[in-house]
Amino acid sequence: MSDATDEPMAGASAPASSGAWATIAIAAALCLVLASSLIDIQRGAAALAKLDKEQAQGLVVAQKGEAQLNALAKGVQQLAVAGNPNAQAIVAVLQRNGIQINAK
Repeated sequence: MSDATDEPMAGASAPASSGAWATIAIAAALCLVLASSLIDIQRGAAALAKLDKEQAQGLVVAQKGEAQLNALAKGVQQLAVAGNPNAQAIVAVLQRNGIQINAK
């Protein structure tokens, strides 16, 4: 009887080994999640950079349009000051709608 109790059981190291494998598996899963998150962050940053570039291009177009409208309004105002009745009517409508022409 003493022979059977003195020897370690054949499967005694299995629980410690399976615990190590479980730890390795969890660590590997966490690494995959981290890598996936980093890829998602990088893709998001690239998309934001693209949108920023597109928005900057739209801003340039809007600024050009604003400059053209300002030039047109100044020309109409100059005509109105010079006595053109049509230009005076346009300036009056603009003023009624709360639009002021800056003669800068």
